[in-house]
Amino acid sequence: MDGQLGRLIGKGGACEVYEYDAGKVVKLYFEGYGKYDVQREYDKTLQVWKQNLPVPEPVAVINLNGRYGLVMERIEGESLLDRLVNHILKTGEEDISVEALVRCPETFEHARMAAYLLSRIHSVTVDGFPDFLEGLQWAASHNAYLTDQEKARVLDRIDRLPKENCLCHGDPNPGNMIMNSGKITLIDWVNSGIGSPMCDLAEFILMFRYPVLPSDTPRRIMEFLQVHAEGIIKVFLEEYRRLTRRDVSSVEDWMVPMMVSKLWATAIPHELKVRIAEDLRGRL
Repeated sequence: MDGQLGRLIGKGGACEVYEYDAGKVVKLYFEGYGKYDVQREYDKTLQVWKQNLPVPEPVAVINLNGRYGLVMERIEGESLLDRLVNHILKTGEEDISVEALVRCPETFEHARMAAYLLSRIHSVTVDGFPDFLEGLQWAASHNAYLTDQEKARVLDRIDRLPKENCLCHGDPNPGNMIMNSGKITLIDWVNSGIGSPMCDLAEFILMFRYPVLPSDTPRRIMEFLQVHAEGIIKVFLEEYRRLTRRDVSSVEDWMVPMMVSKLWATAIPHELKVRIAEDLRGRL
């Protein structure tokens, strides 16, 4: 597929995202990522898109100067994370206290939208996706932050978890949820698989309990998240329960296994992983 590489619009630990022809972007992986990895992401995204779920349409796998990339539909809009941050900063300019900010209806709207989006994703099943339980077992068995005894205790917990085949995103970060004209789209399906919806719920919770933020994050944002992360989590879980009629209390059974998986995340600094490991031990 021939196309014109445009301006850089995003960058992560594994790839860069560029404009690529009209209405498209290319997720261009760094050298070292093979065609199989990118093709697998294409296949996953295509299968989910064919389920009429709100995801970008994948177009092609390409090779540009030795780097493989995934060309897909461009999703315009603002992420739920950016909406929350901008809302907090805007109220700061208006000299609204953090306490008063909590009482604003818009403050927790992103949590309700995230719950709605995940409730849709979890309503379908797919074939050929990796099993999250198997991935959690591998993450526990090969973890440098745990002793052999701790690994055994984590593996025992994983063995007792229920096996389900719901579609799960694997990285339900509010930064991957894009709002545009009242519609919400979920991007970045590289970590998707099948399992219990509690995998995604636990991951969402952990993202707020152990946020990874740039060093220049405004103090007001840090203050809000430190004080009100649990409030965000409560609103999210209550809305998900209302929409799905699921018992969300079972998410607690998934916290330790998902904390173990966080210890493998390349975006999480070592210091934060040490803290997660210590909190994990307190749960064993």
